[in-house]
Amino acid sequence: MALFRGTGGAGSTTDDATVSAVTTQAQLATTKANEASSSASSASSSASSATNSANTASTQASNASTSASNAASYEATTLTSKNAAVAAQAAAETAETNAETAETNAETAETNAETAQAAAETAETNAETAQTASEAARDLALSYKNTTLTYKNDAETAKTAAETAETNAETAETNAETAQAAAEAALDAIEGFFLGTASSNPTVDLNGNAITAGDWYFNTSDNTTRIYDGSSWNTINPDLVGDSSPQLGGNLDLNSNNITGTGDLSFTGSITLSGTVDGRDVSADGIKLDGIESDATADQTAAEILTALLTVDGTGTNLDADLLDGNEASAFATSAQGALADTALQSEANDLSAAVTWANVPNANITEGSVTQHQTALSIAGSQLTGTIDGGTF
Repeated sequence: MALFRGTGGAGSTTDDATVSAVTTQAQLATTKANEASSSASSASSSASSATNSANTASTQASNASTSASNAASYEATTLTSKNAAVAAQAAAETAETNAETAETNAETAETNAETAQAAAETAETNAETAQTASEAARDLALSYKNTTLTYKNDAETAKTAAETAETNAETAETNAETAQAAAEAALDAIEGFFLGTASSNPTVDLNGNAITAGDWYFNTSDNTTRIYDGSSWNTINPDLVGDSSPQLGGNLDLNSNNITGTGDLSFTGSITLSGTVDGRDVSADGIKLDGIESDATADQTAAEILTALLTVDGTGTNLDADLLDGNEASAFATSAQGALADTALQSEANDLSAAVTWANVPNANITEGSVTQHQTALSIAGSQLTGTIDGGTF
């Protein structure tokens, strides 16, 4: 017979046959147990009957013995007693035979009872085995039922997952269609301003529409990028480093950044600074430079400067400061000499066109005019200036 295993129907044919076989064995074991119990009951009844027969035979034997004794006592008295004794003896022998037979029957009954007991025990064992098999079959059936329920739950879960997956697939399809539309729109937009590569300036974009401001493409003839400004194509060289003569279309704003590197800066126009150059305030230091006369130099020694001061019209005056120092004590002339000197100086009128013939010229007689008239000869050229002035290098 088939076992109910929950919502999912009966099990397989093999499982049904196994359960049916176990049920049949259980029923057979029950029948054998009942038969063994009946045999045991019959054996017990036979044993009881044999015992009763044995008791009866024992009683008859006792009576026969008594009769024999009485017969022996009265043998001489009566033949009837003798015959009775003989009959009693025969009866006693019969009773003894019956007692032996009863004993044999009792032993047989005992053997049968033991056999029945063994059969009953075997039947009990078979019944227990059948019960165990039945319980195992029941557990197996329950397991099949639970497995079926699990399969059912899994199937429902899979169904739900499939429905969810279907919904997700539909959503993904919708998203894909939306993305495709967006991509196509983006492609159209891109093709509307990026025209790819061409060997000459195009007149329409990749969508076949007229070019508009902002459209650009790469020119394969000169390897440049060109952008349309609404009326003409502007060329942009992508190789800024390799461009040997790059030009700006407007002012260069550093946006608070620096220009660094090695090399020279060459300008045609003026340079206006609000900061410093190499740490120097050029605006302030320039005022100092403006105060230096043309051809001025700072590399002359004291002796060279003294020689320049003692040179008049290219000729040395041979004036010696040491000699002047040595004549200091006698440098004062007498009144007569002073008058003669005054007369001589007045008549000389500071004419230094001829060589000075006197050895010493007083400082008072070297006027500013006599020096400034030779300013050109005493000037220092700018090319002669080397070294530093006020911390600046020239």
